[in-house]
Amino acid sequence: GTPQDYKTLLKLWPNHPKKLVVMGRLDLASFKLCHNPEDWKQYLKDFPAGQYREEALQLIRKAEEQVAAAAFNKCVTIADLNRFIFKYPQSPFSNKAVDKIEDMVYAQVVETGNYDTYFRQYPNGRYTDKLNQLLDDLFYKQCTTKKDFERYLRQYPNGRHEKPARTFVQKRNRLRFIVVFIATALA
Repeated sequence: GTPQDYKTLLKLWPNHPKKLVVMGRLDLASFKLCHNPEDWKQYLKDFPAGQYREEALQLIRKAEEQVAAAAFNKCVTIADLNRFIFKYPQSPFSNKAVDKIEDMVYAQVVETGNYDTYFRQYPNGRYTDKLNQLLDDLFYKQCTTKKDFERYLRQYPNGRHEKPARTFVQKRNRLRFIVVFIATALA
């Protein structure tokens, strides 16, 4: 029968000898009529001790995850991702959205060269080491004079290019010493 049939039977015979059987069938019939999250939520309200509560909760979670996945896949900008995180904070996709935002900020920073933005927002971010290496390389490539290399060594004492920079400074010191020695010898 239908849930209405079982409800009518219980109203007409409240002390029916098989009342538990009728209530179980009402529970099953009501659950079978559920096809969407709203129906399953209503089932949970109507049957607080129902036999199919766990299944209804799983179906609700699964449906909500599908909605969240569809919403996550539609996100294109950082603003979209922030709205997604605000709307679906408990979604398994919220962590992916946070990571995707960091990826997008990193891409923008590399494109614009405004590295401080990334370091302010993500001081211990996934790309911090990579950006530090990039800055180290850029700083080293711009070095042309002894002062530049000395400044590089002060900025990056254990940098990637520390040995070549030290070698350059030492060669310049030796060259300067030789030039000064020859100049004083000739004078």
